[in-house]
Amino acid sequence: MPTTSALLSVCVEVSTELAIALPSERAYASQDVNPALGLLAGAGAALVGGLAWAVLAVLTGRIYSVVAVGIGVLVAYAVKAGMGKVNLLGQALTALLTLGGVFAGQVFFVAHLIQSRTGTYNLPVALKVYLQVLQARPTTELATFFFALVGMALSLSVMRRPRFRSTVERV
Repeated sequence: MPTTSALLSVCVEVSTELAIALPSERAYASQDVNPALGLLAGAGAALVGGLAWAVLAVLTGRIYSVVAVGIGVLVAYAVKAGMGKVNLLGQALTALLTLGGVFAGQVFFVAHLIQSRTGTYNLPVALKVYLQVLQARPTTELATFFFALVGMALSLSVMRRPRFRSTVERV
């Protein structure tokens, strides 16, 4: 059975560890959030991810829906780096920009298909054609947007607030 002095020693150690952990948590909580920079960085990452998606599809002649997961992770890290701190707005931006990056990749690929047939690269026409495809046969895009949702879920797991833990070590 532990003695009173041993218990008191453990309590002092725990309170010291908590006192050390609390300033870290307070420092994180006091950081400024920059949603505009997070939006800008995330939008850039979504466009780069979408463009990489389209380039891969053009080079291989296939669309790899699993690349949507990578777009989600890329966007999450960009938003987190831009904002400086994770909050609900950052999570919402990450989710929307991930879906937007996948959508942009599809539109870029359709623009390439149109360009290969007509000789002109026209994004507004590609957008219109892709929206018509989504309306006429939405099931053709189920796998793509399923992986976009997986990417979005994975990106939201990256966009969590850090956990501050204290540990107690025996002396």
